[in-house]
Amino acid sequence: MMKNFKRFAVVAAATGLFAQTALAASTMNRSDIEAQIIDKPIVFVGVANGLPVRGVVRYSTGNRIRVKTALGKEMGVWSFKGDAMCTRLPSAGNKATCFAIAKQGKGRFQTSHGFVLVTN
Repeated sequence: MMKNFKRFAVVAAATGLFAQTALAASTMNRSDIEAQIIDKPIVFVGVANGLPVRGVVRYSTGNRIRVKTALGKEMGVWSFKGDAMCTRLPSAGNKATCFAIAKQGKGRFQTSHGFVLVTN
């Protein structure tokens, strides 16, 4: 049971399930996200439920998402709602979870739920 909860927390945090926070003025639009995030392996780092979380996420053309952490792998789908990125994963009850992404520098991004994303 605890392993499933931890996996849920990791995947949910990586994909935007937690509350949104304010972003800098550099919030990306849909075109920017498509050019700089889609089809790239992305390392994510953040905190979920007070625990540090790290893994790799890939948003692929064809609206598929793959998340890999030390606790395992999960696949789902992603889409856009305006300029926000939305995900649906089994561990999040297949509910759409949307979040904004802001560029913080070359290959470095911040999500509206506080995660840092780094592209290779």
